[in-house]
Amino acid sequence: MPVITEEGLIGHITEVGSTWSKAEILTESSSAVGAYIERSGVIGVVEGTYELRTEGVCRMVYIEPDSDIRVGDKVVSSGIGGVYPRGLMIGKITRIEMDEASRTLTAPIEPAADLDSVAKLMIITEYSIYTVLQQYLCHNLCSCQSHIISSFSVIFIVGEWTDYAPS
Repeated sequence: MPVITEEGLIGHITEVGSTWSKAEILTESSSAVGAYIERSGVIGVVEGTYELRTEGVCRMVYIEPDSDIRVGDKVVSSGIGGVYPRGLMIGKITRIEMDEASRTLTAPIEPAADLDSVAKLMIITEYSIYTVLQQYLCHNLCSCQSHIISSFSVIFIVGEWTDYAPS
């Protein structure tokens, strides 16, 4: 189950007790989230690493070298993998580096949510994705009619805001 704040994604629940739960946050080295860059649609995976965790950041990996990415681009969850719904804010790219081993780009990300001072959070207990079709009627110069169909997704999230008390 994903955990979010008003600012963005924190991580997901890994253990649950009768009155408690434990979450793995984005900066943990075992964390991975399917993601894309909001501006350009470039896809990748956001993961935590031991080295970056001390800086409070994570990174986006598996980015093709010719991809359209920029410092400051917003990164959001892709919905791929089924753990996180599409469109949850993850953070912004702080720099872009070439990974010589994989010949792909790597981009450290500053999380949108302040992971060190969480006061309120929401655990998403379920979500549904509905595709909505919109129909527009267009007239061309000959007064012939043609229909253009476009679609977009609406995500309904079930959860409740709660005060966070770290243990």
